[in-house]
Amino acid sequence: MRSELPADCNDILAADDDAPDGIYTIDPDGAGGRNPFEVNCDMNTEGGGWTLCGNIDEVASNAPPPVCRRRRQLHHHRQPTEHLFLLAVLCYRRSSKSESSRDLRRRSIYQ
Repeated sequence: MRSELPADCNDILAADDDAPDGIYTIDPDGAGGRNPFEVNCDMNTEGGGWTLCGNIDEVASNAPPPVCRRRRQLHHHRQPTEHLFLLAVLCYRRSSKSESSRDLRRRSIYQ
């Protein structure tokens, strides 16, 4: 039995071109696997469909300036029944409290 929930934010955007940025519930491994969970979806940047898959906050006075780097990819190939992860964007941004945040976003969990 397959879960009725989308696997990632890209699936949500594919089902609704007008889906706004926000919190959505996804189920990457479908019914019978791990429990569904909420994620933050970016539905606008470079075509949308990005799933926030990590957020690292560091307090640093010498934090890098805001920049978004594309094509920084991490491919992890496993058995066909497991996931192929593609981290497609690593963004750095500085908050108003002189902290830097790195957001890892992924377009799709599956190849």
